[in-house]
Amino acid sequence: MIISRRKVHLFTSIALAIVLPIIFIAGLVFRPTYATVTPATDQLLSQSHDPTLTAQPHLQNSSHQNPITAFLQQ
Repeated sequence: MIISRRKVHLFTSIALAIVLPIIFIAGLVFRPTYATVTPATDQLLSQSHDPTLTAQPHLQNSSHQNPITAFLQQ
């Protein structure tokens, strides 16, 4: 019984040692290719310093009405 458990562990470890690298390499080879940047994002992150292009518009919120925040920003 102990011998059969050792054989099972041996064959299981051999199978995993063969199968797992094959799955890893297949995952690297067959991974999906897609554009990570849209044209709008590419324009936003480009080196052109276009003054009309704003990454985040400046909106008034409650922190602008807070006198402590105004003091700390000075």
